[in-house]
Amino acid sequence: IVNKYDSRNNKGYLLGFGNNGAVRSDFGNGASYIIAKYDATNVEDGNWHYVVSTYDGTTATIYVDGVKGVSKIGRGSGYLTSTTKNLIIGDDDCCSNRFFDGSIDEVKIYNYALSASEIIAEFEENRPDEEVSICPTGPLPGDICDGESVPVVDSNGDVCYVVIGTKTCVGHCPTGQ
Repeated sequence: IVNKYDSRNNKGYLLGFGNNGAVRSDFGNGASYIIAKYDATNVEDGNWHYVVSTYDGTTATIYVDGVKGVSKIGRGSGYLTSTTKNLIIGDDDCCSNRFFDGSIDEVKIYNYALSASEIIAEFEENRPDEEVSICPTGPLPGDICDGESVPVVDSNGDVCYVVIGTKTCVGHCPTGQ
């Protein structure tokens, strides 16, 4: 998906695929490297997915659709070292026929590891679902707190879940469901 990794010298970073649609992320600092894998979701299933990989100098973590996978601690630690390798999006130049067959949108590279709450917020903001325009009105049941999700029926009769906020109500209903 995104590749700026020099595998000969273990420098840089890569976010791509492992076996059977699993997501793989490699980080290297020249002396050591770390590989994290997320295989709970097959991201090569033809559906939209939000994929994030983080590295904080010690631990690599992959998130798919806002869900955290297993974090991996590498054989060494330290921050990424620079590499003269070009940044490649959609292809893995190490091997033939390892290209991304689909659409890639909004690639972002940060100089710090995003927090879980930042990743979930980005996922909710960017998911391509239909926004629910109906919010619960009137008093809420006593066991529902601000920030919790509650079921709401949309205009098509589909049950959606919305997050209750102090001034806003945000939710998504999968299109076509």
